[in-house]
Order: sequence, then C-alpha cells, then structure tokens
Amino acid sequence: MAVFWYRLFWRECGTYGLTVDQKIDVLVRLSKLSLKCAYWTADEHTVIEDGKTLSELFPELIPANLCKKHMHLNKLTGLLVYAMHTEIADEIFSLAREGKLTEEQVRKLAI
Repeated sequence: MAVFWYRLFWRECGTYGLTVDQKIDVLVRLSKLSLKCAYWTADEHTVIEDGKTLSELFPELIPANLCKKHMHLNKLTGLLVYAMHTEIADEIFSLAREGKLTEEQVRKLAI
C-alpha cells in the first residue's frame, strides 16, 4: 500500500521538482546502485554505499527538497526510492519513445 502513496506523491509533486537532465542523472545513478545492492529494503538509517544513507546519496529526491507540501519528509527509505526509480524510468523512457530527448540525453542513458 505504501508504494501506491509514494507513486502518487511522485506524480503530484516529485516530478516537477527535477529537470529532465536531473532525472536522467538520478536514473543512471539509481540503476548502477541497484546492480550493487538491494537498496529498496533499506530504512532511513541504513548505510548503503561509502558510509552514506539513501538521503545522503540522493538528496535531490528527498520530498522536502522537491515541494513545500512535503517539508516534513526529510529522509528517504528504500521503498520510497524504489517507487521514484520506477516512476522516473517510466517518464524518461516515455520521452525517449516520443523522440523528446536529445542525442546527448539518450547517450547518458546507455549505462
């Protein structure tokens, strides 16, 4: 049930907080991280990589940084990041299918 609310948050608030280039950067970094560990099982205190939590690795995804309505949410959990990862991927690949990405943006996606 939580994933539903996280997806709803992203669609209503999160997607507008980042540019397409920022979304591509985050998508590439999340994809690389998902090859190294199961980050989606992490809580807000779990050390993921290089002694950092998800909030430290992806400060641009913290809900409080994306919109004023969610200023009380200042930490990331694995499930929230997973929902954002799938939503960002869907957005970016939809833009790619529609031919709305530049060649440079498409090159960045080729990880």
